[in-house]
Amino acid sequence: MADIKLKRLGRFELLELVYDMRKANLDLIQRLEEAEARADKIQQEADARIEEFRTDYEQRIEELRMKGASADLQKRMKTIEEQLKYFQQLAAQTQPDALENAPAPAPGESGE
Repeated sequence: MADIKLKRLGRFELLELVYDMRKANLDLIQRLEEAEARADKIQQEADARIEEFRTDYEQRIEELRMKGASADLQKRMKTIEEQLKYFQQLAAQTQPDALENAPAPAPGESGE
């Protein structure tokens, strides 16, 4: 049926049809380029957001590691402080004993 209609068209009508088809084709090409440009922009934005999320994720992981290390360090410091107090108590207890058992200085010698 389309063949019959095309055969009935005159030269001017055929040129007009070709022009309309060419114009529609150019319009579709332009719309396609615009859609591709939008798709590229969306992809770039998505890549940027992914990078932002990845960076944020890594920062949070690092913060959690630091908190864990901080808690571990606090436990170690508490243990060291307890040991230091214990050693000070031992030193305080043994110091008077050491002074009692020490030989008396000879006459004419100073104790210092």
